[in-house]
Amino acid sequence: MRSRRTVLGAAAVLASGFAGCFSTEAPDDQEPERTPDRNSEPVYVLRAAFAYQSDDLEPVLSTDDDAVADFETLYSLIIAVMDEHGTVAEEITAAEAERFKDLTEGLEYHGAGNPPGYYIDHEGTLISVSYDER
Repeated sequence: MRSRRTVLGAAAVLASGFAGCFSTEAPDDQEPERTPDRNSEPVYVLRAAFAYQSDDLEPVLSTDDDAVADFETLYSLIIAVMDEHGTVAEEITAAEAERFKDLTEGLEYHGAGNPPGYYIDHEGTLISVSYDER
């Protein structure tokens, strides 16, 4: 009789231990991963970087153009690339996203460039700028 109780008790302990392994709830000290809310506002991002291997690709804009120079967010992003010597990304407003789309409408997007984007000349240096909406 005693051995039967021992076996049943051990089985109950094992079963409760295994049940904890398959729990779908996050532990108390961790936040559950959040999935994007499909009803939330979209996020707009401009990304800029030096354009490499671009000998055969021409710039489609220049920081000498008033439309670029007056677009403060775009211009400051290009300056940040020059200062930081790397890729820079910045979240922008919906109005700025629309302004960037208007600015680049009809211009050649260098999809085969490294990195892909609209090539903008800044004082003889090509900067690739791309737009993303998530």
